[in-house]
Amino acid sequence: MNNDVSEIEYKHYIFEYGKYAAAVSKICSAPEECSNLISDEEQVEFMRALKPLGRVLASIKESGLFNLSDINSIMSEDEYLEYKSWYFTFYDELKKKAGAEYIIQELDSDNVIARSLEKVDTEYIISMLKHVGLLDEDVKEKNIDEIKREIERTDNEQMRHKAPIMKDFINSRFSNLDPTADVGEEYREFEKEALENSIVKFSEKHDLDAEFIRSVVDEYFANKRSVTKIVLRERLADKKLPLIKQTAVINDIMAFVRDMYDKFK
Repeated sequence: MNNDVSEIEYKHYIFEYGKYAAAVSKICSAPEECSNLISDEEQVEFMRALKPLGRVLASIKESGLFNLSDINSIMSEDEYLEYKSWYFTFYDELKKKAGAEYIIQELDSDNVIARSLEKVDTEYIISMLKHVGLLDEDVKEKNIDEIKREIERTDNEQMRHKAPIMKDFINSRFSNLDPTADVGEEYREFEKEALENSIVKFSEKHDLDAEFIRSVVDEYFANKRSVTKIVLRERLADKKLPLIKQTAVINDIMAFVRDMYDKFK
């Protein structure tokens, strides 16, 4: 804990926070405008601007002099967290691109934005939902909204991948559950259904047998190294696809199984 900073140092942190917040806002005046950052160059510029903002915010919050109003007048923590969510969106996309390794290394170095092992994981959310299920209807909705915000703000990488599924579960299934239902079991069943639906849709889109895609997903879940482009090329040989088409399908399958692993494993 950095509780022993002087008032002068603390004021300097606030000044720095304002300076870095202004740099971020100059690129995107509001978090939702980050969707307009299309090119890699624009996205990396934004990420580089957000890094020092996160670093100085961490120093401010560790100080014994920290007062929420000091940062709210500049950029609230909620707004920073929304920008941070975009940071990870761009970061994840960048990691998939060839030749971006040096930028990833730069972003990862001395990075207070890096994901930490947060307690907000699937079991934590399920536990919260179990508690909400016991509340009166007049306060239940407010608590559910708070849980959704917890899901959106988490730094837990696995939870970020599962966030859309879990929010869909809350919106479409949880509200109709019997109060005596096992929320954890219901969610696990919901995940199975979501995975199966994803497999069927992917299979239909690529004119592939769903059982084939299901088996590839199962193999990848059991051992990621067992599913390679070479293995897929051999298993698709009987379809006699043109080389360019076959390569595209293989790349799509690899991307799909990785996505399914992140969301459902």
